[in-house]
Amino acid sequence: MPHNSEYKDWETKELIEFYVPDVYQPKIYRIDYEKLKERGIKLITFDLDDTIVPKVTNRMPESAPPLMTKLKKMGFKVMLISNSRKVKKVEMFAKKLNVEYSIARAKKPGGEAFEKAREKYHLEEKQIAHVGNSIMNDVGGANPSGIMTCLVRYVGDVPHNVIQVDKKLKAELKERKLWQKHHIEQKEDQYYQLGETQKGSSPEVAGIKRYKG
Repeated sequence: MPHNSEYKDWETKELIEFYVPDVYQPKIYRIDYEKLKERGIKLITFDLDDTIVPKVTNRMPESAPPLMTKLKKMGFKVMLISNSRKVKKVEMFAKKLNVEYSIARAKKPGGEAFEKAREKYHLEEKQIAHVGNSIMNDVGGANPSGIMTCLVRYVGDVPHNVIQVDKKLKAELKERKLWQKHHIEQKEDQYYQLGETQKGSSPEVAGIKRYKG
């Protein structure tokens, strides 16, 4: 399935479903990484700006480096995939996080950076998970390749225009009753971990179809 840099074709259900993440949590620290490991994930790629580090301050949270250390001790490979045009900045944060490999100017939602990551570690797409804050760039960029997607909320103060597209996407997903399809309850916009589905529904009924471990 080709990657799409815009979301013009709302009529194509198959396309709009690529914007639904496999995991949705408030922050990177709340993701159940054990579940990812159980599903055979070997590599976790992270977006940088407003996912790990607030772009406005560029200050590294004290809790970020220990998380990366923990993930590596669990056996994961970890890398950064950022749309930032500041290559040295991305490399600097990769070093602070003790992450051995990073890609700047990734041009997400294009899939080239994800393909580079796959080739770098000689993995299949189903062995990779991507963590980011953008429904369009991160979820919409990784899902078409068969990569597991973990959506988190933006950290720090983010300008309204930055998240406007994501808000429109989320509204469209809710309107089409797609956003809630992984949720245990459909009454509210809930956070969920990998594999959590509607009560009484199998993964197939709930619509979990992209990742097959």
